[in-house]
Amino acid sequence: MTEKRNIPELLAPAGDREAFLAAVAAGADAVYSGGTGQLNARRRAGGIVPGELAELCGLAHGRGVRVYVTMNVVVKQAELADAVEAAGRALAAGADALIIQDLGVLASVRQAFPEAEIHVSTQANVHDARGVLLCEELGASRVTLSRELPLTEIASIATETSSELEVFSHGAICPSYSGVCMLSSFLREGRSPNRGLCAQPCRLPYEVLDASGQVVPTPGRERALCPRDNCTIDLLPQLLRAGACALKLEGRMKAAD
Repeated sequence: MTEKRNIPELLAPAGDREAFLAAVAAGADAVYSGGTGQLNARRRAGGIVPGELAELCGLAHGRGVRVYVTMNVVVKQAELADAVEAAGRALAAGADALIIQDLGVLASVRQAFPEAEIHVSTQANVHDARGVLLCEELGASRVTLSRELPLTEIASIATETSSELEVFSHGAICPSYSGVCMLSSFLREGRSPNRGLCAQPCRLPYEVLDASGQVVPTPGRERALCPRDNCTIDLLPQLLRAGACALKLEGRMKAAD
């Protein structure tokens, strides 16, 4: 096993240039952001224009901040070559690591760029030590664990694996398992959450009807599919003891402020 990080990295989201600059100014240890196009799980966010990435990486590096570029969607066979090329452009622009969901893409990127630092996205739904070990075999140095895991399971995984473990420490929790929810696809054609276009139907209010079509009152449960946001501010010592090496903030759809 490699030595775990003593002080966890604070990883902040950046949906666009303005948010990127705000995250750096606010003191993040690292910033993660997607580019424009189909490889970004938050395609409705502005994203970082390819021509801006090198400049932003230089600015961040000058302040000791690392930059991770997301490729956290399922990639079709016909898109694989373009995805590998996009990975190369991000690395050439100065990205410190790539965050990848699709394990086929991970293997292809590792073959094309053996020295690249690769992190596995929470969208890959890695929830046990076996999954983390598989990611290690494929060449990943960090795995972002599924958001559903309790502290006891995070700690158990940390004792059996050597890669860095990243956990979400603040933000929305998906009511399904990370990366495998199909609700948006079923309700809105073309709005796949695994292709960066989730319509977030879990956030909407719903009515419950009885057999006669009458509304059944559900006080306080009008948004039954929308769980409370996760906030671990009071659990930071426990997360560190459990083996979390990076604390990730959710929010690439949020404005800079």
